[in-house]
Amino acid sequence: MLIQNFLESAAARFPDKDAVWHKKEWMTYAQLEAQANRFAHGLQKLGIQRGDRVALLYENSFHYVISHFAILKSGAVNVSLNTETSAQPLEYLLRDCEVKAIIAAGKYLPMLLQMESALPDLKAVIAEREILASSPAFSHVRTVALEDLYSQGSEHPPVCETQETDLASLVYTSGSTAKPKGVMLSHRNLVSNALAVVQYMTLTPDDRILCVLPFHYIYGTSLLYTHIAAGGSVVIENRFAYPNVALDTLQETEATGFAGVPSTFAILLAKSTVRKRVFPHLRYVAQAGGAMVPSLQKEVAEAFHPVKLFIMYGCTEAAPRLTYLDPDALPSKWGSIGKPIPGVEIMLAGETGEIMARGPNIMMGYWKDPQGTAEAIRDGWYFTGDLGRMDEEGFLFVVGRSKDIIKAGGNRVSAQEIEEALMEFENVSEAAVIGVPDDILGEAIKAFVVIKPGQSLNLEAMKTRLKLRLSVFKQPKWIEIRDNLPKSAAGKILKNELKA
Repeated sequence: MLIQNFLESAAARFPDKDAVWHKKEWMTYAQLEAQANRFAHGLQKLGIQRGDRVALLYENSFHYVISHFAILKSGAVNVSLNTETSAQPLEYLLRDCEVKAIIAAGKYLPMLLQMESALPDLKAVIAEREILASSPAFSHVRTVALEDLYSQGSEHPPVCETQETDLASLVYTSGSTAKPKGVMLSHRNLVSNALAVVQYMTLTPDDRILCVLPFHYIYGTSLLYTHIAAGGSVVIENRFAYPNVALDTLQETEATGFAGVPSTFAILLAKSTVRKRVFPHLRYVAQAGGAMVPSLQKEVAEAFHPVKLFIMYGCTEAAPRLTYLDPDALPSKWGSIGKPIPGVEIMLAGETGEIMARGPNIMMGYWKDPQGTAEAIRDGWYFTGDLGRMDEEGFLFVVGRSKDIIKAGGNRVSAQEIEEALMEFENVSEAAVIGVPDDILGEAIKAFVVIKPGQSLNLEAMKTRLKLRLSVFKQPKWIEIRDNLPKSAAGKILKNELKA
């Protein structure tokens, strides 16, 4: 089975059903399928062949969804890129993936013009006609209007020889701790994971997800795939900078699901009226994209009660889901990431050790990086880099990152453990902990905290309380109060920027 089969099946079963909502308008499954097919035929006429990499640089929108499925229907490989990029990292990624065509929003054309000569494989730039008309011309790259691809070609799927083992998406890691890597995910990887999520979340055609996460982020991609696989609906909301606006959309569209990363929920609790609202149609909220400390889990569960809260764990290399915590188990397993999803096996390297995973969802490897692939996948097991422990009932707990360990004075300290202690303070909304160079200790512990609006923080009182909570060698040497923490477009805290 191929990813585009999700859309084709839903369009055949529910042609007139609302598929995607954006800016107060709905697009039906029949419309989405027809547009994606026309676009795919257009890509093939441009010379795009099976296995070619086509980049997509667009915020969540009808354009994004149509283009995403069109790329796959044409037999090409989708390379969805972070929309908060700048020229240097963008050029690196486009060169690295040997991009053949790029579908881009107009604001990126000046950058693409500057790097044209550095992209020898690039054959076509696709953008909206109005933007192309007012933009300087490219010297050797062909420019094509999006509208032309929508209006030409057959409404039926193009001939495609793609196999389920073929590369479907090249997803670049955020680079929050290191240089971005291209994670190679096959159709089989993505399809198997989407179907497993549909199963354990019992998604149906009646489900409607509010998406505030960018689709270029693997968690956002998963929301798109799973709800189309179920024949459900996707509501695009790009205005989460105004959290109450997002909550208005949640209510107005009668969404049954909402998903976010820890910072998404921290923002809702601190900067919105979520506790004062009622969501009669909401069935579940889901969290992934990093560890959510137990204190925040409890706040979220209380704010959305009686809606089910799914705690989930995974990574880009797993397409992306590995485990989930059944909402019914949450009250007795705060802090747990649950048990493996259907089709996935989990094993620990030791009683408390690195989490390893095996299943049909595990990546093909890293793009042009055989050494990195060999280090990550050994004897059929993917080594996640996360440290975990398992209780007597088989519930898994993440205790830190193997690469997020601070070596302070000869002691190995988990940054996550300190972050959890900081988040126990009622007036703290976010926390991040890093190691900084120290002449005596080798590394010293530095903490960054964001205070909830309208509240204050007594640092000396905090340090006194931490002495009761943490061992001496785990005490932060410095605590810095910030208005916010640097984050990726997906909401992950960028510790490399804090270190810089």
